[in-house]
Amino acid sequence: MVYRYILCFFIVFSLLGCHLQTYPVANAAKGSGSAPSALGPKQLYRPLSPYKKQPPPKGLKLSETPSHVQSKVKSLQAQIKSKPESQKVRQKLIKLLYRSKLYELEIETGLPYLEELSKSSKLFLSKALQNRYLYEQQSKVLLSIVDSKKEDFRVFHSLGLAHYRLRNAELAVTYLRSSIEESNNYYPSYKTLLELFRETENNYESRELLKIMLHRFNERPEILDGLCELNFKDTYIEPGIKYCLKAYKKGKKDGQNLTYLGLLFKLSDDLSKAKSTLIKAARDFKKNEFSQWAAGQMYFDAKNYSAAKRYFLSGIAANPKKARNHLGLAASYFALNQFEPALAEYILSCSLNQGLTKTPFLVAASKVRMAKNYDWIKKYDRKSHQCRFSSPRQARPR
Repeated sequence: MVYRYILCFFIVFSLLGCHLQTYPVANAAKGSGSAPSALGPKQLYRPLSPYKKQPPPKGLKLSETPSHVQSKVKSLQAQIKSKPESQKVRQKLIKLLYRSKLYELEIETGLPYLEELSKSSKLFLSKALQNRYLYEQQSKVLLSIVDSKKEDFRVFHSLGLAHYRLRNAELAVTYLRSSIEESNNYYPSYKTLLELFRETENNYESRELLKIMLHRFNERPEILDGLCELNFKDTYIEPGIKYCLKAYKKGKKDGQNLTYLGLLFKLSDDLSKAKSTLIKAARDFKKNEFSQWAAGQMYFDAKNYSAAKRYFLSGIAANPKKARNHLGLAASYFALNQFEPALAEYILSCSLNQGLTKTPFLVAASKVRMAKNYDWIKKYDRKSHQCRFSSPRQARPR
């Protein structure tokens, strides 16, 4: 008896904890207030993963190039040997080596004479260093252009990209913003900056940047897709519906935007539009696991478990490695008193996503016990306990 009370208390506490965790996100849709600048002390974001040096792709050797390239390179090398001070010949050689993809030879030729090279030769040299994954040296070459006050938006973009690849978010953001200030029509700078913000899960800055991009570059599909997704994820309902309607018409045609739209209608309590939109997404995009799950969840919430089961099965067919459709199917089987297939799906869901599954699995085990269903109590207790306390490897079905 005491064990049952302790278990009930744990379930209530777990569910309350989930509610408290999700409340600030939902509440953000109603609040105003401005967020701090990107990567500032109060801005919540995920740091970039540490830099790991990778071996560069196999370089091309001079002997592997066409004979006319070899003779031209050797001729220029001979001229440099006889007149080492002739920078004009050296720069001509650097250009030829870059265009012939002889990057390592180009670096050997140009890097020791960096201060004497022209801007165009430095840019060729920086691209060769980028190809060989030598981002620190590439940054130094590019900074020499900035220091000589011959900088332009492309140089700042390359500097930002180099530091992004070095996983230095602060400097990457600084240089990419400088590139945008130099030229607010250079799309690659916006794209790289957005990629960095998305990787660090900095949704506020991503949204603000996408709004600027929308104003500057009009309704490009990838801009509308991003605004639809981010407004959905942060539950900004009205702007989310506006952008998702546009994204559905002009953006990617994989069902994602239409599903976001249906879920936003559901959050706005427009259940009629939500139902028609989610059903259309699921029927039109059968290979989209997310669309199938959203339709299944809608029917599950309406207690139409047979219909929910059908869509969850479609979601599993689309992507069997996603836990949410297995968990939805388990809950549907359980609601229909089909305890054996429900247990199998709970176990499979736990093997795919232990964190998502353990609390619903525990609730199901508690319901079995409270209903005094003696045929299943031990099985559900044992397997739900394994799901809660075992490592993900141990939780896999055998």
